Amino acid sequence: MPVASPAQLQFRDSNLAPAFMSVATLRTNDEEGRCATFRQRMGVTRELLGAKLIANLLVDLTSAGFETSKAEGVTPVPNTLRRRDDRESRRPEAVLCVAFADAGMATRLWSSSYEPRVNVSAHLMAAPDSADWLSTDFFYYGADASGDTAWSIPADPRYRFASMQAMVENPDDVVNGFDVAVRMLSKRVVARVCGHARLAARVTHAQ
Repeated sequence: MPVASPAQLQFRDSNLAPAFMSVATLRTNDEEGRCATFRQRMGVTRELLGAKLIANLLVDLTSAGFETSKAEGVTPVPNTLRRRDDRESRRPEAVLCVAFADAGMATRLWSSSYEPRVNVSAHLMAAPDSADWLSTDFFYYGADASGDTAWSIPADPRYRFASMQAMVENPDDVVNGFDVAVRMLSKRVVARVCGHARLAARVTHAQ
């Protein structure tokens, strides 16, 4: 089953109250027509985020040497993983569950510029029916990022907007910014999976 899309896109200005407002309430002074177009585009964008993330994960996992397939009946979001060189092994397949924690556009505390804010969690299970997590990681893209690390990814500067009005007037660029966020998050998630796999292999060898 696919990665579930976020329930809503949140648009946050850290310098204004209230801190959060839904896309349904976005307004600029006399730009209702553009706001309506923006709301419509963001609704479609939100619905596609889950499918885009799972598509990127499948490509990146395969490129990293895993044999992948979508798993049914695993919560929240599954991706069965198996190293290609373990095809003949009888060991259980691992399951990667990825979910959106936050998604939207936001400003930083001391900035008026809006940028993507997309955060995901990734849980690795030893087997589809396992109740134990092998690992749990959280990844932050854009407004909540703190430097460029294994878990933190600064936003692409091409998709920062000087004001809410500039953001509303450029919905195509907002969508492109989310696409970049999903691609970068997928790569970081897979990099962590590879790290966990290497660690497990060393532990097994030591035993």
